[in-house]
Amino acid sequence: KRIILVFDFFTERIKHYNFPSNVSEIQTLCQNEGKFWITTEDKKIYIWELGQAKAYEAAIFPDSVELFYHEKIWFAKSFIDKNILWLFPTFTDTILKYNILTNEFETLEIEGEQESAATLKEDFSNGRCMAAKYSIVQKYDNKVFFLSSKTRIFYELNLEDNLICRHILKVNNIYNNQ
Repeated sequence: KRIILVFDFFTERIKHYNFPSNVSEIQTLCQNEGKFWITTEDKKIYIWELGQAKAYEAAIFPDSVELFYHEKIWFAKSFIDKNILWLFPTFTDTILKYNILTNEFETLEIEGEQESAATLKEDFSNGRCMAAKYSIVQKYDNKVFFLSSKTRIFYELNLEDNLICRHILKVNNIYNNQ
């Protein structure tokens, strides 16, 4: 039996709920206005309300979103900001935005961050330390900060206007001195 534990900060109590039976292989989970938004390995986005036996299938990722690695791990981080479900990739080549009101997708591509299985193999031989696209994805106020494993650039994304600022950092791969 799969359950989810929810901690209530006001009452300082933990409640458990049965997880929806129709959702498996969860990749991301975030909450917005009492609803959980779930992404899965089968390219779907579900909405689930606590206490409901099943989750509602909201959308399927567009065909333009492709995996560049052999695993079916599409996204690693999700959150909702102003009715946009933001999905930050693990093994896809783009950030995906899903408008929860209009059910429309939009991609946010960053120059120099394009991926493929061939470039990944080449990047590993040139000192790339991990396959996952972005790590340390953290939202703070109206900005998101994330580190690219491909370019070793620390990005700052403004959620108001989608402008991206690049912070060039010296990131060394201690395993092969690069």
